[in-house]
Amino acid sequence: MTVSDKVRHTAAAAFLTGTIITLFVNPVAPEALLTFAVIGVVSGVLLAVPAELAGWIAGALLLFGTEWMQSVLVRRGLVFPWYAPVLIAAAFAVFVYYVAQLMKPRSRSVSA
Repeated sequence: MTVSDKVRHTAAAAFLTGTIITLFVNPVAPEALLTFAVIGVVSGVLLAVPAELAGWIAGALLLFGTEWMQSVLVRRGLVFPWYAPVLIAAAFAVFVYYVAQLMKPRSRSVSA
């Protein structure tokens, strides 16, 4: 594991921990949490796919999908902090991406 991998893993763990703490301090409605979690899960799965286009679609979904769903839920009368949708979706995307990376089969190095 390289130094950049360790930094990435530490940053991801800090981000997930911060998201959990934030959701305990400022809870959101279960409907909003589930909606943004689904967006994050789909984005995380797309990020785990090795195609470049899938990464672009995942980014667009995180950027535009969360904003659109936030406007729909606000029109329905749900109230939550402005940062909650992107925070929840990104945290679930990071979590699913790392779980997918752990599930990938590792190639065995052949020593000669």
